[in-house]
Amino acid sequence: MDNNLGSARKIFATTVGNRASAVYLAMVFAGLAYAGIAMFVYGPDAAMAGVVPALLTAPTSLALIGLPIVEAHANGLIIVIVAALVNSTAIGLLARRLGRPGRAMTLPHR
Repeated sequence: MDNNLGSARKIFATTVGNRASAVYLAMVFAGLAYAGIAMFVYGPDAAMAGVVPALLTAPTSLALIGLPIVEAHANGLIIVIVAALVNSTAIGLLARRLGRPGRAMTLPHR
């Protein structure tokens, strides 16, 4: 049980617990806020405002939209949230790896 809790903490720390991931997630949140405010203020004329969060979470969001089982117009917010978390985890892993001086970036041995 403690091992699973430790793994969950490590994943959480990788996803949101570093500066690079936090800045990225703040940018995505700002894009979502912009899209929501634009759609509320301008109504149907602001339909393209929803593209901003999708572009901020590219390429993952574009890959998820391309799946045949996903209807992008119905699940756009879910796609952006999942893509942001996946991208944030990747940014966190990269930041952790690059933050260790003196270590070469190599593939793990099998």
